[in-house]
Formats: sequence, structure tokens, C-alpha cells
Amino acid sequence: MISNTAIIKLKILCFVFIFSPLYNHNLSIYAFYYFLKTKIAFAPSVIVADDKYDFVATKFYTKMQMFKEYYTKEKYIGYLVGNLVIFSLSLLQKEIVPWDNKNLFLKDHVNKNNRYSLQYVEINKKNVIDAARLQFNIFYAMNNVGYCDYLKELETKDRYKNKVLPINFLVYLNNYPVGIIGLYELKEYPDDIWINWFGVDARYRNNGIGTQMLLKILDIAKSYHKKNFRLFTYETWNYHALSIYKRTMQLEESYDNAQENSFLIKFGKPKIYSRSLIDKEVQPWNNKFINLSDELLLNEKSIEKLKEDNLFNLFSESDFMETLMVE
Repeated sequence: MISNTAIIKLKILCFVFIFSPLYNHNLSIYAFYYFLKTKIAFAPSVIVADDKYDFVATKFYTKMQMFKEYYTKEKYIGYLVGNLVIFSLSLLQKEIVPWDNKNLFLKDHVNKNNRYSLQYVEINKKNVIDAARLQFNIFYAMNNVGYCDYLKELETKDRYKNKVLPINFLVYLNNYPVGIIGLYELKEYPDDIWINWFGVDARYRNNGIGTQMLLKILDIAKSYHKKNFRLFTYETWNYHALSIYKRTMQLEESYDNAQENSFLIKFGKPKIYSRSLIDKEVQPWNNKFINLSDELLLNEKSIEKLKEDNLFNLFSESDFMETLMVE
């Protein structure tokens, strides 16, 4: 069996082969295909290159028979050495969908208040597969697949309007799904409302989208008239998001209730972040029992359901979204 360390080294090696002067080496071709099939966050289906500055790379992508288009929005061309070229490759064994000169840069989608023009759409029959794929891509490595949660929500329409929990949203930027976020409650603790399935597609992180989503769901949470706004996470597996939680929330606590699954406690290092929704100080969680084993059962049921619906292989073997390389 290949160790995790060996896999990481192999992925780094693939990165070196693809983005180095070794383009003419046969190993770079194998590395390129392996690179596309991995769960690496920057594995591309759309690659942006300058045809003069990146001439070796563009020659390689052409050799790989990737679909080639020129990006002709003039306001982005002035600072380039040559022309901006977009190379596309279908990862779904279907015909390539041309980029057709769509906006590339996230700054185009910032409004006059310096906010992204994000659209929050409740999970529904039309978008549940897109939401499930994004949730899978973000959480599968953490054994935390929530497909069954989304399917259950379809049983009740207008959940936000009727203040029904849980509720989950698929978040769009320029009609592309870029994130998921939601709310839920634990019946035993009626004063608290929790963030549910919060994640941003890896290719859109570190641009302020996650922070904006978190503040938006905070406003939505206030309409449910609870006292405390809380978020559960794992320090080990969600380390990339901790800085957002520290900036936005008011209280950080470690969670290690003795009744919980010992593996999750020991290796995941759970954290609970809290913020007050009323004009009083936030109340600490104080290590009250949550029952983390429920998420393991949900993960198993969701994977079984994905396989039953013939979606598991699609989700696990392909990168379903077009990659957006931003400046």
C-alpha cells in the first residue's frame, strides 16, 4: 500500500513535471493526466496562459490536443506580453464546452460596496446534484458526505420563508456554484443555531468569498430568534478555514466530551466557535454532548445513496466544475 507521504510526493512530482521545462518529456504527459484525476485543489479543466510569456506551456497544451481559444476582452490584454489563451479539456468524457469569452477575473463581480455579487439559492430539485457534488468535493476527504441531508430538505419547500431548519444554500457567483452554507439546530439546545455544511470551492478561496458567506448566514441566523450562533469544525481537517472563524466569531473552545467517538476527538481536534445573537455576551458551549457519531452514520448512508443513484463514481473520478484561474 502506498503511504500518504508517498502520494503527496507523487503529486508534488506531477506538479513539477507540468509546470517546469520538462514539457517534452513523456513523463510530463502521464503526470498531466494523473494531475487532472487527483483531488488536488488546482487540478485544472480550464488553463489560462500567455501565448508568448508561457510559450513552452502553450506548446505543451496544444500537443495535448486541448481546445484552444483566445480571450479578447481588451481591458485585460494591455499588461500581457502576448495574448491570453484559454485551453480547455473535458473531464467528463463529453464534448468540450467552449469558454466563449466569459469573464475570468473575480474583480468583475464585485459591486460598488466592494462585495461579491453572490446569489444564495435554497437547495431544490434543480440544484441538489450541483450542491451535492460541491459538498462531496469539499468534505469527502473528511468522511463527511451530506447527500442524504440535502435530499431530506427537498421534502419541504420554502424552508427559509417558513423558518424551517435545517436549511442549506448553494452559493453562485456569475451563475457558477462556488460555495455551500446552511443552518441547523440541535433540538436539545433551543437557544442555539449552528452553521451547516459551510465550504468554498478550493479554487475560489482566499478571495474573501468565505468571509462574505459567513456574514450573510449570520444575518439569516438572526431571523430565527436564537441566542447563540455556533460553528463546529475540526482543527486538523479544516485548518484552512480557521482564520475566518477566528475573525468572525467571538469565542473559541476545544471540544473533547468523553462520550464522543475517540478517533474524531483525538485526530480531528474539534473546535466550537460561537457568537452572540443578542445584546449579551455569548454563552460558552462548555463541552456539552453533541454526538459526533451521527455524522459518521450520515456519511455512510450518503455514500450508499450516491452509489444507488449512480453518482458516486461521477463525483469521485471527475472534477465537475470548470476551473477559474484568477489573478
